[in-house]
Amino acid sequence: MDACSHAVSNANLLTDADLQTPLPLDLSILDSPPQVRNLGYLGNLPTELLLVILEKLPLTSLIRFRNTSQSARHFVDTIPKFKQLVQHAPQAIRGIVALQTTVEITLPSLYKILEGRHCTRCGQLAQYFWLPTVSRMCFACVHIRLLPLTKSELIRTYPLTREELLSVPSFRFPATSFTGGRNGNIFKVSKPHILYDTMTAKEILCARTRVQVLSLPCIFYESSKVEKLLLRSKQEKPIVLDKRHLPRRIRRTMGLVIAPWISPAGSEMGVYCNTCLYTKDQHLLYTHAGLREHLENCRVQPISGVALGLQTLYIDKMGLRLAAMP
Repeated sequence: MDACSHAVSNANLLTDADLQTPLPLDLSILDSPPQVRNLGYLGNLPTELLLVILEKLPLTSLIRFRNTSQSARHFVDTIPKFKQLVQHAPQAIRGIVALQTTVEITLPSLYKILEGRHCTRCGQLAQYFWLPTVSRMCFACVHIRLLPLTKSELIRTYPLTREELLSVPSFRFPATSFTGGRNGNIFKVSKPHILYDTMTAKEILCARTRVQVLSLPCIFYESSKVEKLLLRSKQEKPIVLDKRHLPRRIRRTMGLVIAPWISPAGSEMGVYCNTCLYTKDQHLLYTHAGLREHLENCRVQPISGVALGLQTLYIDKMGLRLAAMP
C-alpha cells in the first residue's frame, strides 16, 4: 500500500513546530498529579460540574486556565478529548490560540470537527484545516479560496458595513520569517498583521445584495513588487516585508494546517493514489480502505496538462516555507 500511495506534503503549511515560534506553549501531558491540589474556589465544585464548565469555555480560555497552575494543567490533561487532540492534532490547538482566531470554539466542538472527514464546502474527503473559520477544507477548495486581506484591502474590495465587518472571521498573521524565492532568501515580517477571511466577506455581501460578487482567486500570480523580491539575488540579511508585500502563498497557508481524522480508536491520515499522479484525479483523497477499493479499478488517465503546469509553478515560482524567527 505504501508503494501505491503518498501522503500530502507538509511543505508551506503550518506545523506544530512552526507554531511554537509565535506561541511557545507546552502541550505535553502530565503523567502524575501534583502533590497539592490547588484550583482555588473552583476546587470546591464537584468534578463532574467542573468538567461541564470547562467544556463550555472557548478553547483559548481553557488553555489560559490550564496554564494557571500545575493542578489546573493536570485536571485539563485528564479530559479524554483534550488528551487525544494533543496526541494527534496539537497543531490545531496551537494554531487557534497562536493566530488568535475570532471564531470561538469549545473543546467538544473542535473534536467533532476533527472527527469529520469531509470538506464543509463541497463534501469531498478533506484533511486540510482552515484555522480562521475552524473548518475542514479539501485540496480544491483550498486553492480556489480567495486570499485573506487586511482591513483596508477588504473594505476597498467589498463595501461592507461596520456590523458586517465585525462578523467576518479574522486572524493574526504573526511576526515570523520564512524562506522563499529562487535564491532561498530569508524574508522577515517584523510585526503582526490582522487578516480577514475573504470568502466569508464575499458571502456576506452576496447575501445582502442578492447579487453574485465576482472575484478572481489569483492563485499563483504576485504583484510586480513581490515578484521582484522573490527573484532577488542571494541576500546576507533577511528582507523585511510589510503587510502590503506579503507573498500570496504565505497569506494562503499562514492559517492552514493538516489535521488527521480523529476517532475514539486513534487517528488516520488520508492518502493519494500514485497511479493517478499528474492526471485529473491526482488530488482525490482516499481513506486507506477506500484506496484499496480504488486500486481494484484504477486505470491510468491521460496526463493533465493543467495539473502538470500547476505542479511546475509550485516548484519553480511559489516555493515558500516558514523558518524559525532569527
